[in-house]
Amino acid sequence: MCKSGSDVEKVNLIANFFKDVKTTNITFDSVIDKYLCLGSAKDRKKNREVLTELLSSLRASLNKSADDFKNSIKPYTSLSNNEKNINMGSDDEKNCYYYTDGKGNKIFILIQNGRIASFSVLRKGEGGQGVFLVFCG
Repeated sequence: MCKSGSDVEKVNLIANFFKDVKTTNITFDSVIDKYLCLGSAKDRKKNREVLTELLSSLRASLNKSADDFKNSIKPYTSLSNNEKNINMGSDDEKNCYYYTDGKGNKIFILIQNGRIASFSVLRKGEGGQGVFLVFCG
């Protein structure tokens, strides 16, 4: 699969984000400041608390993964239509990627303006359409 320079940059961003999340001596505050969106000033404290909880869960799931994330990160657009189950516009779809761990589990990542806008998808019901939990303001 041929990747554009933009894709390579985004895959590198995601891979570095995952490496930092997985590294236990890197604080979640550092990860948030380096990679994530926090939204408007009035919501930042609450958003930081929620993101810290989400990062804790992500760290636990990445803990069982290999350290070379790059080869397991693919564009969302490469999924078949029946695998695409996140409700988003075509612009977001071009900025969405997924990571597959060794067990076939997928983590979806949305990028906006060179930062990670979301790594958490909320779903209504089993197998239902998902939406990204986004903190960018």
